[in-house]
Parts: sequence; structure tokens; C-alpha cells
Amino acid sequence: MEYLPCGDLLGFLRKCRGIEDKYHHGEGEVVDLETYQLVSFAKQIATGMVFLGSRGVVHRDLAARNVLLDRNFVCKITDFGLAYQNFVYGHGNAKKGCIPIKWTAPEILFGNCASLTSKSDVWSYGIVLYEIFTIGMVL
Repeated sequence: MEYLPCGDLLGFLRKCRGIEDKYHHGEGEVVDLETYQLVSFAKQIATGMVFLGSRGVVHRDLAARNVLLDRNFVCKITDFGLAYQNFVYGHGNAKKGCIPIKWTAPEILFGNCASLTSKSDVWSYGIVLYEIFTIGMVL
């Protein structure tokens, strides 16, 4: 298994902004992020999602917290827990399953899971772009 010392992207962005994130335990050093690096993160995540879409995978939980960074700031998409579950959250009981509302596509929130495709991850990607270009700011 590959070791990704910079941790998750959200925690790394917040650390670069000077905010201590209680969940971020990455070893990466604090750097002054430039626009080029932020665009590079966005492009790498988009490329990864295109790859997943070409394989018929709908991630359904794309977020900056689910992207890990290696020493060279290469993004790796992780957390495929929702990608392979059936589309019923909580298995009929709303108390058992939690939905990441901010990152979830509107068609899932409105109960139209039959039309779920890889294009549903575009909504989540837009939220990830917000997280990247605000350097980890919370909505």
C-alpha cells in the first residue's frame, strides 16, 4: 500500500492557510500555494474522475477530504465506500445512514437514484473546486 505523507487535501489546504485541522495528521510541510498548484489539484482530480467514469464507477462521495496527496502533491482519489453500495441510504431506516448533503448530487437528495450516472459526480466536483480555490474554507 502506498504511503501518502501529506494526508488529505482538505487538511493540507487548511494547514497551508494556517488553520490547524484536528483530523489532519499529514507530514507535509506548509507551503505557499500558488494558483498553478491549485489548478493542478483540480486537473488531477478531474482526470481521476474521468478514469472512474470510463470504468462505470459512480463515486458519490467526492470531496477534498477524500483526496490524498503524496510527497510530490499528486492527488489520489479515495473512499469508495458509497460507490459500491446500493442506492438506498440507511437501508430503509434514516437513522442508520448519513448522507454527505453538501457533496451529494441533487437527484439523490430528491430520491431519483435510477438516473444516477458518473455525471452525478459533477456536482461533487464543483464543491471540491470551491474547497480547493478557497484554500479549504467551509461553506
